[in-house]
Amino acid sequence: MIRPSSRPTPVVPTDAGRPAPLDDEEDAPMRSDDTAPAASATPTAQAPGEAPAPSPDAAPVSVSDAAPAPAPAPSSDAAPVPDSVSASDTQITPPAEGAPRVWVLGSLNADMTLAVPWIVRPGETLSATSSTLSPGGKGMNQAVAAAHSGARTVMIGAVGDDDRGAMLAATLERRGVGSAVVRREGVDTGTAIIQLDAAGENSIVILEGANGTVGPEDATAALAPCREGDVVVAQLEIPQDAIAAGFAVAREQGARTILNAAPAADASALLPLVDVLVVNETEAEMLLGDRAEDPARRLHEMHGCDVVVTLGGQGSVVLDVDGSETVPAIPTDVVDTTGAGDAFVGATAAALAAGASLRDAARAGTRLAHEVCGVAGAQGYGG
Repeated sequence: MIRPSSRPTPVVPTDAGRPAPLDDEEDAPMRSDDTAPAASATPTAQAPGEAPAPSPDAAPVSVSDAAPAPAPAPSSDAAPVPDSVSASDTQITPPAEGAPRVWVLGSLNADMTLAVPWIVRPGETLSATSSTLSPGGKGMNQAVAAAHSGARTVMIGAVGDDDRGAMLAATLERRGVGSAVVRREGVDTGTAIIQLDAAGENSIVILEGANGTVGPEDATAALAPCREGDVVVAQLEIPQDAIAAGFAVAREQGARTILNAAPAADASALLPLVDVLVVNETEAEMLLGDRAEDPARRLHEMHGCDVVVTLGGQGSVVLDVDGSETVPAIPTDVVDTTGAGDAFVGATAAALAAGASLRDAARAGTRLAHEVCGVAGAQGYGG
C-alpha cells in the first residue's frame, strides 16, 4: 500500500518575475500539498435523482453534485495584471442551483513523488529522501480548476478499488467537485511514479490503470443529464472512443464541447465533435502534421472549431468568429509550472459555462494559471 510521507518535498529554485506559462512544462516537478487520507477512509456514495446508474461491472465511488468551491478573491500581493487581463475579468460568481455545469471526462491519477538527490540511472539503487502522495491526472486537475473558479462541476472517469482511488474520491468531495466516477474491481487506480531531484528535474512513469477502462457506456450514461448551456471537457488520457461517445451526447443535448488535445496524439477523429480546441504548439503540430506559422488559423480553417493555442510564458492565441487575439501571460514568481495548462483549461471552461466570451474565458484561464505557478503542485492552490 502506498502511504504519504510527512516529510516535506524540497523547494525547487524559482525564476522570479517571468510570465506564468499556460502549458505544463515537461520537465516541471509534480507535487501537491494534498496528501492521502488514512487508509480506512472510504468515499460516501450518493445518488441524486438525475445521476445515471453506473455500468454493471463497476461500483460507484460517488455520484453527486457537490456544492462548488467559492470563487477566490485575488490576494493582495498578487503580481500586477496587464490591462487586457484584469482581476475583475476572472472573478466568477458562485452559481445558483440549476446553473450550467462543467462536465470533465478524463483521467484521475495518484501521483507518488520521490525526492531524490539525482535521477536514478540504469542498474542503480537509490534512496529517496522523502515521498508525497497527491491527486493528479489531467482530467482531475481540470475539474478541480473549474470548481475552484465557481462552476458546478462533475468529474467523469474511473479509479480502482484501492486506497488511492478512495483518496482521489475524497479529494473530489473536499474540492467541491461532483462525481460520476466508477470504481473498477480488480484494477489499479491510475498512478504516476515521479522522481524529483533537487534541481527540479524529474522522471515520470505512468500506470494507466483504471483510466484505460473508461468506455463509451460510461461517458454516455454519466452525460445523460447534461443540457444546453453546459460545457463538456475532455483530454487524451482516456480512450478516444469514450470521448467521442461523450461528445456526441453533449452535442445532442446542446452542450458545448472542449477538447484539450493533450498529451500530444492524433485526435483528428474527434475534431468534428469539438466546439473549442485547446492545444499547445507541440500538440498543434501533431494535429496539423507540420509546424505552421499560424497554427490557430490553420486548425480553424481545417476543422471549423474555435481554437486556443497556448504559448507557455507568451500567453495564448484565441481564434473565434470575431477573429484572432493574443492574451498575454501574467508575470509571476514561478514556483512550479505543473498543472498550469490544466488550470487554464478548467478555468476557461468555468467562464464559458458562466456566459463569458471565449476571449474573456481565456483571460480567466490565464489568471488561474498564474495562481497555480505560484504554488507547489498541480492542485496546491485554494485547497
